[in-house]
Amino acid sequence: MTILARGKPQSNRLRTEVDNFEPVTVAEWSINKRDIVRVTLELYKGFWLVNFRKWFKAADGERRPAKQGIAFRVQHLPRLAETITSALSIARERGLIETVGDQCTTD
Repeated sequence: MTILARGKPQSNRLRTEVDNFEPVTVAEWSINKRDIVRVTLELYKGFWLVNFRKWFKAADGERRPAKQGIAFRVQHLPRLAETITSALSIARERGLIETVGDQCTTD
């Protein structure tokens, strides 16, 4: 597992020290029989990004990233967390999903 350590900002970049610069997989889940969503933290051109990317199973059985996805700087994570919490609350209020244990289900 890669461990991230915050350093002092240098210009507009956040300097970090890591064991290596491999992407860190935060979570992944199936969205259908063929595809998954994978959330990673990764270093790109000196900036740490959070990347939500759709991955598909290729003909050879290997998983490959699709074009569908979004990546943005980690500085936006607090706002994203607030937004997802709000969306989850609204979806529950409207009966779009319900929580069973730690899992959310849809109708």
